[in-house]
Amino acid sequence: MISWKEAAVALEIPDTKLLLLIKLGVILPIVSRNKGPILFGPKEIDRAKHAIADMTFLATVQPGNWDLLKQEKLSFTAFPESPKGWHEVLRSGNRILFYVTRLGAVAGLASVTGKVRREPFSTGSTTYPLRVRLKPEIILDPTSAVKIKPLREGLSFIKNPKNWSNYVKFSLTPVSRQDFNLIHGHMTANLAAQSTTQ
Repeated sequence: MISWKEAAVALEIPDTKLLLLIKLGVILPIVSRNKGPILFGPKEIDRAKHAIADMTFLATVQPGNWDLLKQEKLSFTAFPESPKGWHEVLRSGNRILFYVTRLGAVAGLASVTGKVRREPFSTGSTTYPLRVRLKPEIILDPTSAVKIKPLREGLSFIKNPKNWSNYVKFSLTPVSRQDFNLIHGHMTANLAAQSTTQ
């Protein structure tokens, strides 16, 4: 058995993010019956690695930045550097849904193909120091993008549907498999409709 701090090292993520993933139910450690120290065995570490590799995130982007990413065929995305950011958890196999602020909708989906690197990307007056390579999966026209407001009651990461917009303000937000399936289902349907009109 190893401690949660040792587990964070083994999983190559900050220990603060490991605690958050435990709280979110993404990672399940061994917890003693008397709620003592959080411990991990080899099976729990293995399951945790698979759970992290299977994670999906919602990335919030401004319309101008989304246009730039589309010009690059969604081959990468960039992030600000923040101690609260989830970029430290990203790895190959993760998927990212792109929420475009002015649209109030998800307009793209891509899978992560490498590690986050320090490779600055400038968009006019703003420079994002971190970048990760992507493989595009879905890019929707503005009229086909999936609006979040109508889905807010069914999305678990939106804790207060009345103030739903407060939950889509961050550069990266982890979303559950159920949330991903709900959004992805609408994206797939909208993509099919978009293809028939082109």
